[in-house]
Amino acid sequence: MSKDILSKLSSNVGDFIEFWGFKSIHGKIWVYLFLNEAPMSSRDLKEKLGISKALLSISLSELKKYKVVLEAGHGKYGAEMVMANPNVMEAILTVMRSREKTMIDSVISEINHLLEHNPEFLKEHNVSAKRLKALKKLTSYANKAVSGFLKLDSIVLQKWKQFKNI
Repeated sequence: MSKDILSKLSSNVGDFIEFWGFKSIHGKIWVYLFLNEAPMSSRDLKEKLGISKALLSISLSELKKYKVVLEAGHGKYGAEMVMANPNVMEAILTVMRSREKTMIDSVISEINHLLEHNPEFLKEHNVSAKRLKALKKLTSYANKAVSGFLKLDSIVLQKWKQFKNI
């Protein structure tokens, strides 16, 4: 595979990942790691992506936090080795638990906090109690959808098993 084709693919994956709230560089790093069968050194990644050591270090830390990237020991000269999590579903669920579920819980908490105020307070701040309750209901549905997805059992996720430990 030529470097230009892989670079173009990593840019496209980066754009897609950015759409979902990550940084483009996260997607670029992930695609290089995912397509490589062996762990890669941080040095190799830095060279292939043409990015600074600082940007790579920060990005790898963020990806490790979500279990999208895993540490894989050290290579020659002590360089850190990393790999894409072979259990793609674990990475997706970790991201959803860490980000989406946390964000929804925070929104629900703030809505409940506003609902604790008396109607005059809400009116004074141009907040419709009726619409606030509708927002709570909508957010509650989103919370149930995300929570339901996080609880899916292996039978429902059968199609995803093909991506486990690639």
